[in-house]
Amino acid sequence: MGAVGASVLARVSPLRASASIRIATEYSQRSSAGKVLQNLAAALQDRAGIAVSLAFDQPDADALLRELREGRLALAWLGADTLRHLSARLVSCHTPGHFLETDALRSYCDRQTPTFRQQVDASGELRLLGHAELLHRRVLSIRPIRRPVDLQKWRVLVRPGDVMAEALRGRLGLTPVQAGLADWSALLAGGKADGALASAFEAQHWGLSPHLRYLNETPWSGAVGVMCASTGAVSTLGSESQRVLSQLAQKACSLLESAVSLADTRALSDMRNRLSLVRWSSRQKRIWHEHLEQVRQALPAAYQPVGTTAPAPPKRRTSGPRLGPGYRLPGVDLKSVAPR
Repeated sequence: MGAVGASVLARVSPLRASASIRIATEYSQRSSAGKVLQNLAAALQDRAGIAVSLAFDQPDADALLRELREGRLALAWLGADTLRHLSARLVSCHTPGHFLETDALRSYCDRQTPTFRQQVDASGELRLLGHAELLHRRVLSIRPIRRPVDLQKWRVLVRPGDVMAEALRGRLGLTPVQAGLADWSALLAGGKADGALASAFEAQHWGLSPHLRYLNETPWSGAVGVMCASTGAVSTLGSESQRVLSQLAQKACSLLESAVSLADTRALSDMRNRLSLVRWSSRQKRIWHEHLEQVRQALPAAYQPVGTTAPAPPKRRTSGPRLGPGYRLPGVDLKSVAPR
């Protein structure tokens, strides 16, 4: 173990008997998000003596949010299903047609983080620790969607309470089918829906591909996930444990961004081989832009992206390491964050 390791364990050993928390996510233990959360749990045990109970495959995002607010969960990785309950500005990340480049979405999220945090923390029950899962949702369907008119009476799977889908219902005539992600595959298989708005990562994770025929090459909207903590549950920890928990959770968000992005890239490559591609011409893209701009203007002001005209940031690398049992990012090892 070594002298340094032993001294660190000696400092944290008094916490081991009394500090325990629960962390949950909608994703499976085998997914890239699941691997990062396992890494986080191990780091919390090693660095702060916090015993972590992990709950995977939690399909009800609203239930996770309730458990956080009630203090039954200390930490949760929340996807788009819960954003409408957290922050209107977070929902604006998912505006159709507005963030066709990952760098533009990342830049917007980075600049809006103070507002995200203020809106999430306002109730005093939750604390926003970070956001990641910066993906793009695409049009996945059993028939090609080439023009806005093709959306009319299109039964598309969306998340419960999807603000954007309701705006599209009114302006472009599509028919949203609201359901939790865990039910999407069965609804497609049973003919209850004609398609979905999902990222390749989500489509692969929830088994949608076997029920679809077409993948639209042009991204539809952004997709963001967030890491939230329960102020009630975290307050039961000592001040040093709270500091380490916050620091490690924020680093986990960096890991999640890279891990899920890598998984999405691989899933998209697989879907391109399995499904027929639909490509919009330059003229078609202009037509879509005009229609989606009308939808955006019809949204309440709180849901509209703010300040999206800033120059795009320098491109970051889009590849990452392969995920495995010892998954780490160079220079971002969760276990390297030791208490001061």
